[in-house]
Amino acid sequence: MKTTILVRAGLATFASALVLSACSGNGGNNSGDAAGKSPAASASADSAVPETGLPLSKELQTIKLVTVIDDGKPPNKDIRFWQNLEKETNVHVEFQDINVSQWKEKKSLMFASNDLPTAILGHASLTDIELLNYGSQGQLIPLEGLIEKYAPNLNKAFKEYPELKKELTAPDGHIYAIPSFDDGLVPEAAFPLFINKKWLDQLGLKVPTTTDEFEQVLLAFKQKDPNGNGKADEIPLTTGSTWGYFSQMFGSFGLVDDYNTHIALANGKAVHTASQPQFKEAIQYFRKLQSQGLIDNEAFTQDSKVLTSKQKTVPRIAGAFQGWRSSAWANNPEETNDYVVVPPLKGPKGDQAWPRNTTGLTARGSFSITKNAKNPELLMRWADNLLADDNGLMLTFSYRMGDTIEKTADNKIKILRALDWNNPDESLNSPTTSSKMNFMTKSNSKRLLDVPAHMIEKQGFDKVYTQYLEPRFPNVFFSKEESQKLATIGNDLNTYINSMYAKWIMSGGIENEWDSYLKKLNDMGLKDYVGIYQTALERYNQAK
Repeated sequence: MKTTILVRAGLATFASALVLSACSGNGGNNSGDAAGKSPAASASADSAVPETGLPLSKELQTIKLVTVIDDGKPPNKDIRFWQNLEKETNVHVEFQDINVSQWKEKKSLMFASNDLPTAILGHASLTDIELLNYGSQGQLIPLEGLIEKYAPNLNKAFKEYPELKKELTAPDGHIYAIPSFDDGLVPEAAFPLFINKKWLDQLGLKVPTTTDEFEQVLLAFKQKDPNGNGKADEIPLTTGSTWGYFSQMFGSFGLVDDYNTHIALANGKAVHTASQPQFKEAIQYFRKLQSQGLIDNEAFTQDSKVLTSKQKTVPRIAGAFQGWRSSAWANNPEETNDYVVVPPLKGPKGDQAWPRNTTGLTARGSFSITKNAKNPELLMRWADNLLADDNGLMLTFSYRMGDTIEKTADNKIKILRALDWNNPDESLNSPTTSSKMNFMTKSNSKRLLDVPAHMIEKQGFDKVYTQYLEPRFPNVFFSKEESQKLATIGNDLNTYINSMYAKWIMSGGIENEWDSYLKKLNDMGLKDYVGIYQTALERYNQAK
């Protein structure tokens, strides 16, 4: 079998946040000198913010946060977790919610205009490149001094995971954000492939095991009216951006592509996946499916809301798709078994691989403080309190103390009932994935007396996928210079690559355009792009 090239999935970093659902002025100094002291180093000795304990203030304080929110979900002001937190901390939060679909554009405008909030909260709300760029420009304040004095929970995590502080520290020596972190009950396979079991049974078919069998099953879904409504409304295969479209399935061709970076680790070196022959073979396979009408025509244009609607439509119209678990399709518990997991498909050359889910550091930029913060000490204590054991557990698992869980006398956590995501009221208990900062350590997860029901389901999927999982590209932190190059060369390359990715699958042409495509990649700076990753990888390997 050929050596499988596997890459780090950038949303990835997102996958872990979904697993269980699931930033930085200068303390009033607007000089823009991000290389200066972290604000806590010069904080007044009589600061009203306590270094430990609750509440965080004797009198009610108000902080204003920009928060990222999943499209179509309840506003943060209505979420019970935040309401309860206000009572415990004596800190009221004015949330400015921005939909995740609009975040990239609005974030760019916000920093370009220098019209900044005091802080930004949301899983992976700022990328590594943005942390370095905005930190060096003084728009984000360095946090290491604040962390040392006002972050008891993060410091506790540093002791349990000595490598975490190194991973958070930028090449310039500063820490610009509090991260999302998950080393708890993390599944090994984030977004498995699922297929409509009722349709298989209706047509007398088995779960496919190879790419050829998968094609034949999808053809049957299209041609034989498996939902029995007399309409040609079946969508054999659909997908979305959350898991990088079809990239994780490229493992059937010897390559699991990271749709966001197209960088893999192979034989200890950085490799560009989208210029490899395996990438071409994978695109050709999915183009063949599309040419037969087996792939959703809206695959590359639909948002998550539209995709979810198709997955949950009854009578069923979707044949196969990737997803987190049964909540992707089930409108009620009786529909849980409508779809079954499909093992990684064996490709024409015997390749069979899937990306291993990320554990530990999942996103560096989940809470940042800007130069406009008048009380960064309070903001740090408030954010660090989200990492406290009980809060970390509730945010990570979407539980609510006294409702879905309770704490025993020996500080263990007992699950009182399973989450019911078909009840709209359940969504008011915990923030959406994009609105929070999951932080779960192994020691904290061991407080759970029972494994959550949804994790039992995920563990079942893991048993199917574990033998096919391979390591990801390491979580390296690029220097400012490297990040600046990636922001230009990388953005241009990946924009071009991903446009061709969609074009070739939906319209064809890769056979005639492959050579010119490779030439254009080289002309756009492919060698320098891969070199940046290789240099960062070597620095990562040499770090102690």
